[in-house]
Amino acid sequence: MRVIFWGTPHWALYPLEAINEKEELIAVVCQPDKPAGRGLKLQTPPTKEFALSKGIPVFQPDKLKDETFIEKLRELSPDLCVICAYGKYIPPEILDIPQFGFLNLHPSLLPRWRGADPIRWTILAGDEKTGVTIHYASEKMDAGDIILQKEIPVLPRDTYGSLAERLFREGTNLLLEAIELIKEGKAPRFPQNESEATYAPLLKSDDFLIDWQAPAEKIDRLVRAGNPTPGAFTFLRGKRLKIWDCRIVEGKQANAGEIIGVEREGIRVGCGKDALLIRSLQMEGKNSLSGEEFARGYRIKEGEVLG
Repeated sequence: MRVIFWGTPHWALYPLEAINEKEELIAVVCQPDKPAGRGLKLQTPPTKEFALSKGIPVFQPDKLKDETFIEKLRELSPDLCVICAYGKYIPPEILDIPQFGFLNLHPSLLPRWRGADPIRWTILAGDEKTGVTIHYASEKMDAGDIILQKEIPVLPRDTYGSLAERLFREGTNLLLEAIELIKEGKAPRFPQNESEATYAPLLKSDDFLIDWQAPAEKIDRLVRAGNPTPGAFTFLRGKRLKIWDCRIVEGKQANAGEIIGVEREGIRVGCGKDALLIRSLQMEGKNSLSGEEFARGYRIKEGEVLG
């Protein structure tokens, strides 16, 4: 089957590599190169690097309604298009091009958490289960008919990174299964229940500022949702401080943000309810350190306040 793949980040490599092995991958569409890091050097999307290494054509349109780009897609005459974390709305005139339509690999149990950031919202909400959905793309974001779904548990210490790893690996297997069903003419279509839809808009870096008045459980979820990127953060001595790993200490009460203990396992900080034991953190412009290393290196004392 002639397939055009639409995807940009690291996680999209799992289905991209699998499709390249199983099908005829005729092109990859991804976001344009973007500046990143302190030097603001242009960063090439991982999917582009993979495609170029295999001699596969790559398209990075700024605007999807560009007529030249749309005509090129028509000339390629794909049987199927597959989307995985592409990052842009695809207009109807493009959705109609492939014979068998567009399939989207979405890392949630649709219709829960439609949108750009379902994995982080899953963690922030404290969901105990999530999953992957393979569905037909439609004009409305993540609202198309479902072909296959698989439920996956959210583990107590899952971070965005660990949960995404499992979801996209499992989603790749489910995607290949869906493609086989389409080839055989046996792919089902299950409409989504609109009344059950919830939404996961893209979170920005500033959304990960820690409010120490919040319960420790909520802050812990924020830390896990921000790991490995963009990182939940607070301030210490006027500088931004990222928190990478922590544990809830139930029953400990103190002023919100106050350091109430420095020990081998880390730094204890008071919250609106209970406390947090911070085990890994990173001062602005510095390397990540364990709680013990950080306390020793920065001479952290009880009574200092974060935030």
